[in-house]
Amino acid sequence: MYRIILILIGAAAILFGAGMLLKMSLFLKKGKQCVAEILSSEKDRKGRFTHKVKFRTVDGDKEIIAKDRAGYNNAFKDGETKIIVYNTEAPEEFRFLDEFGSSRMAYISCIIVGVLFVLRFILI
Repeated sequence: MYRIILILIGAAAILFGAGMLLKMSLFLKKGKQCVAEILSSEKDRKGRFTHKVKFRTVDGDKEIIAKDRAGYNNAFKDGETKIIVYNTEAPEEFRFLDEFGSSRMAYISCIIVGVLFVLRFILI
């Protein structure tokens, strides 16, 4: 019974990592890249920062001012420019491009740990 639970935990880690990797890849594929200006950074009660940005859509017809939804450990400087990827259907939804590298590594690590769990407890 113990082995089955650990195999299921490994399988869940594989599914989670693969699902999040797929979701991230689809966002990158469907989204558009542009340069955004950081307007301000706000610190929440947990000490994490959200950023208000301004950018113009790639086709140039809309100027968007939006806040990111993720909390960051560090504030960006006001006036600093960052490359973002925004959702073409809802431009207010965006992610900073440099966030994808660390997220990708975390999801791949999750998959690797899941595979090792499954293999370890199947081969006992």
